[in-house]
Amino acid sequence: MHPSHVPGDLRGIEAFLRRAQRQGDHETVIRAAREGAKAARAQDNAALRWHFERAHAEALHALDSYRDMLAVARRMGSSPAAAADAALRAQSLVLESIALRCQGRLSAASNCAGEALGLLGPAPRTTEIRAQAFQALIAALVEAGRSQEAWARQADLALLLESAADAQTAGKGFWTLGNLAFLVGETDCGLDYHARASSLLSSANDIQLWARFNRASADLQLQAGLAIEQTRDCIERAMLAHEVMAATEMDRVGLAVARARWDLATNAPEAADEVLATELSRVSDRAAAYLVPAYRVWGTALEALKRPEAAQKFAEAARLEALAGGDAAG
Repeated sequence: MHPSHVPGDLRGIEAFLRRAQRQGDHETVIRAAREGAKAARAQDNAALRWHFERAHAEALHALDSYRDMLAVARRMGSSPAAAADAALRAQSLVLESIALRCQGRLSAASNCAGEALGLLGPAPRTTEIRAQAFQALIAALVEAGRSQEAWARQADLALLLESAADAQTAGKGFWTLGNLAFLVGETDCGLDYHARASSLLSSANDIQLWARFNRASADLQLQAGLAIEQTRDCIERAMLAHEVMAATEMDRVGLAVARARWDLATNAPEAADEVLATELSRVSDRAAAYLVPAYRVWGTALEALKRPEAAQKFAEAARLEALAGGDAAG
């Protein structure tokens, strides 16, 4: 258990924060990071303050708090530490790109990732950061519907990942490449990239990331027309992870969509209807963009059951997509 108060000294705060990170306690990480940034600023330690801010931004990412994450990332990018070190500035831009992409601001997200790449040279110490920047760029291009443009960059990222020392960074990168391969119709390549990601990512290191990877892999396989043992195994691993973690609402809805797609692929539309009806009844943010695929899949399930409510679900998906498009324009 954590003590109720964050320690007052910098060394104590760092130890407190690392322990919270190991335990996946993102709320406590945020508290510790805020206190650490204040203490580092008081001691005029710009580099340490930047590292506390990074922990803050990454915890907000894990909690799907993208507006706050964007504010922290921009503060990092304009800090004295980032002004003095191009690698820190690039890392700040990568986090900014992720936060923008997760809000649907895709043009700005790709611009940030491209700017990060422009700041980085070929030195070995920047390999992981360049891999993260390429990953952010490809993810933004994919979500903007520019999949072929993203595919043209995939060899650059794959080459970097071969030399990446950090298994988690490489695993995330191969996950991104697998997603991209599925989207451009390179199914075998997608399976191969995701198999490599699975061998590198670890549930012991980050169970939330592990759950999200398995759920996303299953979802993309199903959208590519695959409903194989590997697909089912991914869904089951994600479900097991959800039993032992505090899944966010977006995570829960995403897993429900993957399960419903599996049910539809295996001729069980009643089960798809049940899983989506149950999960969407618990949703607190009724305008969230991540509900779009849920309503579409639900409409498909109801259509298969010849239920008239199918049209209502498709209309709700279109309404939410239009709302997300308005946000993206802003």
